[in-house]
Amino acid sequence: MASACRLIAGVNSPGGLIELIGQAGTAYLRVTSGATTVSQPVMDIATWTPRWSLPIEWTLLAARADGGAVAQNAAGDQAHFDGTGQLLGTVPAIGLRNPVHESGGWIGASGIAPNTPAGLRKVEGTIADATYFDVRYAPQLWTGTERYAFGNRANQSAPPTVPKISVKCRPVAEEFPISFFDPCYIVVKNQDGSLQTIEGSEKTFQPLGTLAADVKPGDAVQPNKPTDPVFYYSDGDSEDAVISCLKTNTDVFDAMQLDYNALGPNSNRFVVEVMASCGRTVNLPWRAIGATVPFNLPQ
Repeated sequence: MASACRLIAGVNSPGGLIELIGQAGTAYLRVTSGATTVSQPVMDIATWTPRWSLPIEWTLLAARADGGAVAQNAAGDQAHFDGTGQLLGTVPAIGLRNPVHESGGWIGASGIAPNTPAGLRKVEGTIADATYFDVRYAPQLWTGTERYAFGNRANQSAPPTVPKISVKCRPVAEEFPISFFDPCYIVVKNQDGSLQTIEGSEKTFQPLGTLAADVKPGDAVQPNKPTDPVFYYSDGDSEDAVISCLKTNTDVFDAMQLDYNALGPNSNRFVVEVMASCGRTVNLPWRAIGATVPFNLPQ
């Protein structure tokens, strides 16, 4: 597919100028009238039919593995859209101009509040950057445009494939103000670039149930969001073995039929235990109720 992408990238294809090409056979276009952007369709490469359209008030930053996108508006707010164009969530004012995602954060020129004065800065924030090719253009005086990027974020011909592990917690209070329980989960990026979520749940009903532990495809398994806060992050080739350990031990935990209680031990404790079983220590926030209550593990 890489050679085919090189043939079409950066040209005025039917429907507009291709800005990004991502995983899931997706091309991200910009249609202009003069210097004005009039639409930003997201196209299926195989059929060249539109999948969804990015609102023009948002500027494309990166492709998501599900065919969605990460974008930013003029105020510096960042938004995540899924593969159908549904807005998954926003991060208010990261304050960077034209940021790129590298090494577990966004790097760019500051100057948008709250990141002032101007300068090169990094803002923490993990995403699954599924950009295969970045072929965006910048104005070249008044005569035309000049390509300023080609390839992925490192101008390579394939997306980054460094294994990554993140532990996130979903702030339920944003949805239900009276709630004091934030469920936590693990997101891994495999060497092939695919994303998976590892999390626990309850097999049966309260007050006392049984732990279920699962490995699920994707990084935003509902109701989790890509913008959920991160409380642990690691990456590097050595993490591939840890990711394999996490998946294997998740199946072990699921088969153990451990007691589950809303106040603990629960899914938050599972995150702590399965990470520890693979040599990783994670400290969850106080709202991760049950994280400190141990399972009655067999000796």
